[in-house]
This record gives sequence, structure tokens and C-alpha cells, in this order.
Amino acid sequence: MTTPLRCRYALIKYAHDPLRHEPINVGVVMWLIDAPHDTHWRFDAELRRVERLYPTANPRAVRAALSAFRLMVEANPDALMTGVGGAGSILVTEPRAARCVDMEVEISDLFDTLVAPAEGDAEEPREMHRSSRYIRARMNDTFKKLGLLKTLVSDDSAKQLRIVECGSGVKHTFDYAYRNGAVHRIDALSFDHGTTSDRIARARSFANLVDDFRKGPGAASGAVIEAVIQIPTEALGSDVYTEAKKILDTVPLQRTEVSTDLDLEAYCIRTQQQLHEVHA
Repeated sequence: MTTPLRCRYALIKYAHDPLRHEPINVGVVMWLIDAPHDTHWRFDAELRRVERLYPTANPRAVRAALSAFRLMVEANPDALMTGVGGAGSILVTEPRAARCVDMEVEISDLFDTLVAPAEGDAEEPREMHRSSRYIRARMNDTFKKLGLLKTLVSDDSAKQLRIVECGSGVKHTFDYAYRNGAVHRIDALSFDHGTTSDRIARARSFANLVDDFRKGPGAASGAVIEAVIQIPTEALGSDVYTEAKKILDTVPLQRTEVSTDLDLEAYCIRTQQQLHEVHA
């Protein structure tokens, strides 16, 4: 199995009004633990959410502030290591650990998940390329309608199950978690977008995460890890996904494949039935 890179990342936020203090995710920065001076950045070029929440915000001024913050950090990388901080209207969150095969793929996934505008904010829904973030959003919507979202995400017991420490010391937060006889943890994973190398790297990163998790203190006996996988919607992606599945076959993983919103809804309903069986 490919040796994963040990990284950290932090979110970059913009807060226009210090009284309202409603910071918006506008970027992500990632660096190697062993080489903190080598930083990778990804910013929201459109800043649509900033303009929607703060109509008086000047996008050019925000971009200038982000550029100045990046220059400051590159001159003094320790600014990222000290936890929550920033400069003026630009805030940076406490760094979190990550393990990945390819930093560019990982930072792209983080950006799509945590920074990119929500489907409702986008001018055109990204139906043709369903990202992991798209799958999570649709699952959240369905679980909320079923009255399960709090149980799977927000309850104290769910929080304790979702956040686990891996063998390497990295803490990973699963998308959902619950008990069904044994601990059941769920992550959403998409192979519906990106280049061939992106999709293969995504599979390797996830397989490495599962392997690392199994070696850590959070791997309870009988715990189930499930990946709800968005399979490629375009014909050319099927061969790539075949190779990705071979990589995922190297680790104990329960896979549920989906291609449409109806597939996702059916999966969420099955999850609801399992929870009712537990509480019956």
C-alpha cells in the first residue's frame, strides 16, 4: 500500500462585520507536518457567498486581504501552528491532521467539501459531476426529513463515535455514526469527478485511512466502516472505478454504491430501519 503523507490543514475564513461575526469559509491551506514551509493553498475565486451575506463587501478588497494573509503566512509559517488566529477580517482555524496520497487531490476534496458554494448557492446544480460534498448534502437532506440527522451527527453518543483516533495519531471525523449491535461508521465517497489519477488517489487515500483506523485505539471490535460511493455517471469513468474498487478491496470495508438521488434515499431509509431495529 502506498505510504501516505502526514499533513495538516486549516480553513481560511472571512468576517466582514465584527459585530455580527459570521465568518465564511473562503479557502483552505495544507502543509506537510515534516515540511511546514511547503504550503498548498486553494481560495474561492468567485466569493459569491461573501457577496450574498455581505452586500457591502468589495470582492477585490477581500482578494487583496487574502493575498496579504498568504504572504504573511509564507513569511512566517508558525502563524498556522498557533491555533485560531488571523489578521484583520481574515481568520484561520486550528489546524487538523490528515493523511493522503496526493496533497493536490486532498486539498481539492477539502475545498469541495468545506469551501465550495452549496448546491443551493450555485448558479447551476452540479448534477453531471456529483462530488462527495454533493452526496453528503443529499444524505443530510434525507436524514433530516426522516428525523435521523441529529441522531447520526449531533447527539453526544454520535459525536463520540464519529471522531476517532487512528494508529498514526490522526483524528478522523466520519460523516455519520451509530450503533447497530456494533459501531457503524459511514463516509461518503465519490468517483464521479476528477482525472483518472485523481480518482485513483482518492481510493488510495481512503484505503490508507481505513488501514490506519484499524490500527488505532478507535477501532472497536466488530466496528463496521461503510463507504457510500457515488459511481461514475459517465461511461468513460467505469474503467477507472474498476481500478479504484481493486484498491478498496485491500481493506475491510462495506460498500454501498449509488448513482441517483433515489438510490441515496433508499439507502437512508434502510439506515432508518436499522436504527429502529436497534431501539425496538
